[in-house]
Amino acid sequence: MLWINKKSPRELPDWVYYFFRGIVTLSANLSCVEELTYIKREKVNLIRIFDPMKVPDDVEISDFHSLDDHRELILFEGQRNEKTGEIKLAQVGK
Repeated sequence: MLWINKKSPRELPDWVYYFFRGIVTLSANLSCVEELTYIKREKVNLIRIFDPMKVPDDVEISDFHSLDDHRELILFEGQRNEKTGEIKLAQVGK
């Protein structure tokens, strides 16, 4: 597994832990990839959460779209509205 540039996977942002407080205990070893975009004229931060220890050696995670063909690696996926702070996250594949 290879990490590339500033868009590389990183630690989970605080707002993810805040969203899951009391619901799910998240491992500090999880990583995320994010992408800023606009949905219905609202600026949102898209996020995909995964376990870097489960990424095969032949898979390169360099940005948000690196997981498009490896959806089985995504644990949670969602978005945060940058203006309102509204968070939507859902478990993937379960």
